[in-house]
Order: sequence, then structure tokens, then C-alpha cells
Amino acid sequence: MNTLSSNQQSITVHFRNLLVGTIGSAVVVTVQKGGVDLFLPILLGWFVLSIFSIQNTHNAKNFVMWNIILIIADSILDVFAMGLHFPHWIHAPWVLPWRSASPGQSWTIIYWIFLWGIAVPNRTLALLDRVKLGHSKIVLFVAVIGLHVTFVEDVIYFALLGYLPFVSTPPLNYDYLPHLFGIHWTAQYVWLMSEIGCAFYVLAAIVALVDEKLMLRNKQETILERTV
Repeated sequence: MNTLSSNQQSITVHFRNLLVGTIGSAVVVTVQKGGVDLFLPILLGWFVLSIFSIQNTHNAKNFVMWNIILIIADSILDVFAMGLHFPHWIHAPWVLPWRSASPGQSWTIIYWIFLWGIAVPNRTLALLDRVKLGHSKIVLFVAVIGLHVTFVEDVIYFALLGYLPFVSTPPLNYDYLPHLFGIHWTAQYVWLMSEIGCAFYVLAAIVALVDEKLMLRNKQETILERTV
């Protein structure tokens, strides 16, 4: 009972932080756009989807599936958040550009902190709280964060704008990304990193599924031993 209560409290904290990150993103983007556009209803849909995914995650398979769906949803949200700066698949007057921001500037970084630093990690932790696993929980968490750290979301983002990976180089050539050890993130580096991130996620998913299966088997064997 105490474990269940503690788990529920943890999920509640993550829900709260997810809400804080969502509201913070809404405020920053709306202020920088100087008005209300499609971003707010898209953000609301993203938040509802995030909550729905948490409530409907009961095992490692659910967790793996939902995170694939969610990173695509994250990319769609980002497209509308950034105001569709580049040539894209939708030209609409109801999607406003940022008034005075470009990738890497302070307001953009604040938006990233609210969305990628608060909302997304807490959503991931809430999803993990719904799954009964051993040490593979840590591996899964690192793998999900790794999808973002290795720029998988950025690749999907530009794919939605019509710049398919390994086919066409997007504007800025990813040079807006923070430089690491002096590395300038060209498309080739980003695509390579995203492949590594996806491969690690697949491996982590396999480890988690095996771990869950072993835990279930051990639980069943324990029950059988008690009934004998």
C-alpha cells in the first residue's frame, strides 16, 4: 500500500511539473508571437495526449510505443511553436512567426527549458512510474532522453517541414544547435547522432521487454511455490 501511495504521489508531482512546463511554454511563445494562433490549441492537444499516454501505460510495450508517438507529437508542436520559419507544408495566416527571435536566442532557450527541460522529462518519468521494471527503468529513461539529446526530434521537425533526412539539407544546416567540444552540427553529424539515438532506444526497449518478462515469470513462480 505504501509503495502504491508513493508511486501515485510521484506521478502527481510529475503531472504538476508537466503542467508547469506546458503553461510556461504557452506564455513564452504567445508573448514572443505577440498574439494567439494555432499553437495554443495544438499545445492543449499535446498536453491531453501526454496525459492520455500516461494513463494508458501499463507495461514496457506501452511505454515504448507511446514514446515513439509522443516524439512525433513533440515535433509537430515545435513546428507550430517556432512559427514555421522555413518553407513548409502549410502556409496559413493563423500561424504567427516569432517577433524577435531566432534559434539560439534567449527567449528560444527559455522556451526550450520549459518544454524540453521540464515538461518532456517529467512526462517521461510519469510514464516510467506506470511501468513495473527493475534496473532497466534507468536504461529506458536514458534512452528516451537520448532521443532528444541525439537530435531525433530536430530531424523529425525538419522532415515535417519538407527536409527529409539524407535527402535534403535544412536551413541553417543545424548550426543553431549548441556546439559541443567545438563541433559545428552539420546535417551529416546530426543524422548520424539521430541514428545512434534510435539504435540505443531499440536496444533499451528490448532490454526492458526482457526484464519485464523475467519479472513476470519470477512472480508467477513465487505464487506457485506458495500454493504448493
